[in-house]
Amino acid sequence: MDIAPYTGDLDLDDATTDEQLYALLLMLYNRAGSPSYRTMEIRARGLGMRLSKSKVGDIYNGTRFLGRDELVAFVCACGLAGVDVLPWVRAWERVKDNMGLRGDESPQAAQLDRLRERVRDHALQAARAEADALIAHARAEADALRDEALREHAEIRRRVVEASQRAEAAERKADLVETLSVRTEKIQKPAVEAHSNAGQGTSPGWPGLQPLQPANEVERELLRAAANNDHDLFLQTMAGAEVLLPTPEDMDYTLRPGRTGFPWQRREVDGATVVPVFTSPERLIEAARAAGTGMEYIALPFTVALRYWPHSEWSLVINPGAPAGGTILAHQLADLARWADQQAAQRMADGFEPQNDVEQRLFEAATRRDTDAFFKVLLGAQVLVPAEPETPWGIAPDDPEFPWRPVAVHGEVCVQLFTSLKWMNEAIGSSRFVMPTLLEMVSAWPDVSWTLVLNPGTPIDATMPGEQVRALSRSPRGRHRSLEQLGDQGAPPTR
Repeated sequence: MDIAPYTGDLDLDDATTDEQLYALLLMLYNRAGSPSYRTMEIRARGLGMRLSKSKVGDIYNGTRFLGRDELVAFVCACGLAGVDVLPWVRAWERVKDNMGLRGDESPQAAQLDRLRERVRDHALQAARAEADALIAHARAEADALRDEALREHAEIRRRVVEASQRAEAAERKADLVETLSVRTEKIQKPAVEAHSNAGQGTSPGWPGLQPLQPANEVERELLRAAANNDHDLFLQTMAGAEVLLPTPEDMDYTLRPGRTGFPWQRREVDGATVVPVFTSPERLIEAARAAGTGMEYIALPFTVALRYWPHSEWSLVINPGAPAGGTILAHQLADLARWADQQAAQRMADGFEPQNDVEQRLFEAATRRDTDAFFKVLLGAQVLVPAEPETPWGIAPDDPEFPWRPVAVHGEVCVQLFTSLKWMNEAIGSSRFVMPTLLEMVSAWPDVSWTLVLNPGTPIDATMPGEQVRALSRSPRGRHRSLEQLGDQGAPPTR
């Protein structure tokens, strides 16, 4: 679409209900020529946004309240851009507030949340009554039954996850036209020694626990690695594992490692600071009961915990007190995190699914190991920058209030950027974001000690030191020189 539809007569300031907002959206759609749902989807994808045909149909028919990102994708696909989008976002926020919704929550979701809350309260009351009765009559029997139920739940969950992974792999193979090969240069596996707990019965500074049967295949492999003193098997097993990271009971449920303010649960052991992770609910419950700590946790890939390790002097303890575990010293974690992220990216490469045209071109440049082409694509692209919920939608990187939120990535101070919602959500969970261009970001880069990190842990990831980020913001000659420096250093377009 070459000419944006005229909207000057659309009184967005008077829209206070979802019906009024949908009527205005329908007028915009008609003035844009009533493009097909497929055309709307293609236009949104070309802008780096996601808008399915079914979502367009929902908006056209007014069957459900749309989210903020869906509204932005819809009006942009109708031909609006830049400041013309902001009145629509403000109208959406006003209607959302009038409906008493939170964030992108729909009325159906709000009703479902209330139902969940009632079910949760009812289940909690029933569980407390049952627990009181069991404790009064046979505490030991209740503990045994609870442990057995947890083991069965973990096994069912493992089977569901494995079945889902097999189905996804089969779909990717069916859709794959040709096998793509990426990353001809590999990061060497770091020389890491995991100090096993096997034979000790405890980890230093942790209460002793009775050894139990392994709860899953990861723990069986860790026991085998400990029995054979096989550090390579230990690292390979953990690189593909999911771990449980303890959290405080009152934590904001949206927080994840990789976002400022995440509450890492650490302990002082023999004068050193350590952070525990666990490979099953059984191991976490055992350690929590022995140490008198809480049992709240989040589950995430081990590679994510390594990537965002918060402090260079904190060590990592896997399953403290259990033989299926060990300790990785603080100075080894940064190199291990880089290697683990490369392993994760290689596992994704064969079935990689770009989320938009920009990612398709980045992936093609990465497979050719063409650094110059990779960063030229990036310079003209929009990127997603994580932000706080109150961040204004259209804020620019040169604004003093822009959400520059550096975090630790592979032991370095970094600012993370993403080329689609999928990779941002997989890395740091659901988050508000803003969408400047990369050129706007590098032009306003505030600190040369900060490293730029793009899509970490994927086949289209990249890093750039702060000095080279600044060079990209200069004249075309300076940009070319910066890209040449990357090539001279032998740096591939992806890690």
